[in-house]
Amino acid sequence: MTGRPPSPGFRGARLREAREAFGLTIVSLADMLGLTRQGLANYESGERTPATEIADRIAEKLAMPRRFFFSEPLDLGNEPVFYRSLAAATKTARRKAEQRLSWLEEALVPIEKQVELPMVNLPKLRLPLDPSELSDEDIEDAAAAVREHWELPDGPIGNLVEVAERHGFVVTRFHMDAPTLDAFSRWSPTVGRPLVALNSGKGSASRQRLDTAHEIGHQILHRHVDASALRKPAILKSIEAQAFLFGAALLMPVDSFLNDVDSTSLESLKALKASWKVSIGAMLMRLVNLNIVSEKDSKYLWRSYAMQGFRRAEPLDDVIEHEVPTLAARAVNTLGGAQALSNILSSISLSDALTEELLGLRAGPITPSVAAVFHIPDSRERDRAAEPARDAEVLPFRRPLKQN
Repeated sequence: MTGRPPSPGFRGARLREAREAFGLTIVSLADMLGLTRQGLANYESGERTPATEIADRIAEKLAMPRRFFFSEPLDLGNEPVFYRSLAAATKTARRKAEQRLSWLEEALVPIEKQVELPMVNLPKLRLPLDPSELSDEDIEDAAAAVREHWELPDGPIGNLVEVAERHGFVVTRFHMDAPTLDAFSRWSPTVGRPLVALNSGKGSASRQRLDTAHEIGHQILHRHVDASALRKPAILKSIEAQAFLFGAALLMPVDSFLNDVDSTSLESLKALKASWKVSIGAMLMRLVNLNIVSEKDSKYLWRSYAMQGFRRAEPLDDVIEHEVPTLAARAVNTLGGAQALSNILSSISLSDALTEELLGLRAGPITPSVAAVFHIPDSRERDRAAEPARDAEVLPFRRPLKQN
């Protein structure tokens, strides 16, 4: 590269972020760029700085703004990452998904400088820090406490994503290119709130509601678990079971759910699915865990469940609509005015496509026109929730902060 001017300020860490976020190995990206593996590795480690021409080529091949590679990476700390499903997920798939959630976290920083998002509103629960000391009763009580603290009705929750966003969670939904990754979450020390990522490639909205409830459970029950503990299979299996129980208890509280159960037949559970918007499989598992269905009967029901093809797709899966996060997009929308919008977007170093996806903006080029950019639920989307449409209207944004 003799004679070619370097690119001062190029951040190798950003190159690695982008490579991992697009699921590329060093070898595959080096081949795309016409570089050696060692040469690319040197750029990532910071041992060498790429020439201007190569920096431009990197930005072009990865479809990222050039300024991204010259911006300071965000220090995300060492908070644990909780996955809804992990066993079959590759390390590449996990890193790709985690990096995109990190970019959402980074995008929230300039947004929160101008708009105060809803405060994190979680009940103060006295739970053991060691998850091995959590009992099923503790978890049922915790789910009931969350419902009471959030003033939820006794019956079905209309739109769980909206509820979570109203109480300080930031939810994003993007394609994870890995069907084995259902959802994951982490607490962000940078913005001081929990972040939840849902896989938009998942076909069943009712199962994704349980994913959301499951991740809320992790943030309630396991926020202070050391990240190193999650590398131990026995501990990971235990806390996954606990989050599943919490999610089921949050979506199907014992008294009101059992009051609706006239029969434990699959046909009866199918009828309940329309109102509770929870999968037949999740309802059956709930009844088993509550000892309403015996071990003998559960074997018959699960066999019938499999024979009817419900493991692949359940009835009403094509009817119940996915819950779409709107908090981040609506936060930017509250700024109002083309110039404010332009300023906030220009401070985010990601590509337009990634910004749109992570913040829940409409597909298409980002422009200063608020109406053309942001996805705001229309009346049909609001009507699909069992709760009144006012749920989408009372999200407690404060006024945009005044500029000094």
